[in-house]
Parts: sequence; C-alpha cells; structure tokens
Amino acid sequence: MSWKERMIKLCGQLRPWLPALALAAVAMTPNLAFALATPVDGDFGYDVYGIMVNKGLKGPLGNAVVVGGVVIGAAFGFQQKMQPALTSMGAGAVIGKSPAIVSSFGVTLQMVGLS
Repeated sequence: MSWKERMIKLCGQLRPWLPALALAAVAMTPNLAFALATPVDGDFGYDVYGIMVNKGLKGPLGNAVVVGGVVIGAAFGFQQKMQPALTSMGAGAVIGKSPAIVSSFGVTLQMVGLS
C-alpha cells in the first residue's frame, strides 16, 4: 500500500472524530480575549477614530455614500441585476450603521500564546 493510500485510509478513519478534535483544539486555546470598544478622549488612536467615524461615517460623506449605494442599488434593480442591486444596497446599509456596529459589537481579538 502506498503512502497516499494509507493517508486516505487514515483520514477516512478520523472523519467521525473531526468535530471532537476541533472542539478539543478550541478548548486548549487560551481564554484571554481583548475587546476593542469605542475609544474615549485621551485614548491612543482617538484622533484617527474621531476623524474616520465621527466626521466621516456619521458626517455628510457617510450620508452621501449611503444614499449613493441605495440609488445605485435601485438602478441595478430596475435593470433586473439583482445580485449587484442587493450587494450595493446591503453595503450602503452596513456603511450607514457602521458607527453603531463599531460601538456595540467591537472587535474581539483572541491573543493566542498568552495565558
């Protein structure tokens, strides 16, 4: 039996155990996670956040992008191009709600290797 055939046979034998192995791998990772929430005045990166989110996404530029996405989506919809229509309307909605997404959901980074 060749090496390739032995590996295929071994993978076939391990298939029922893959969910348990995946769960064990996740359980063995460190439980230390950091959530990056909305920065406050004086935090590192607050100026960049203030320009990008407060003046950009919440300001006139963000509103123009949202309206543009919806208008482009409607134009694609009238042309019966549904995938680009839904994509551009969905992107406009996500961009419009991105300040709320950033402040409520945040970004969770799992730091592997730290205990």
